[in-house]
Amino acid sequence: MAETMTSIDIHSLEDFQQTLTARLGEVEVALRKIEALTGRNPALGTFADAVRYERHYATLQSDYRQRVQRLRAAIVATQRATATIIANYHGTEERNQASSDDIAAQLGGVATALDEDAGHV
Repeated sequence: MAETMTSIDIHSLEDFQQTLTARLGEVEVALRKIEALTGRNPALGTFADAVRYERHYATLQSDYRQRVQRLRAAIVATQRATATIIANYHGTEERNQASSDDIAAQLGGVATALDEDAGHV
């Protein structure tokens, strides 16, 4: 039977979050630059080749903007996913610790009772 256990290195995920934040900043800069260039096609003239290249340039610019926007969306989605994993891991870890602390507290009472009972035998 296949093993379904997953191991999480929380520190690596936290480092990855920092890397994603840096990449998101770079993508935001690229988007601002693209937006600043939108509609500012080079003046190539009105002859047929110039008009064709102007359209081609506008298409390339639009495609590039869409690709960078998709990259931004992917980075944001990845940030959310890793943040959820980190939060769930911390939550599970805290619940597990709380459970073991509760068990220890309960068993501590048993040990005390056993120690007291041993003196009365």
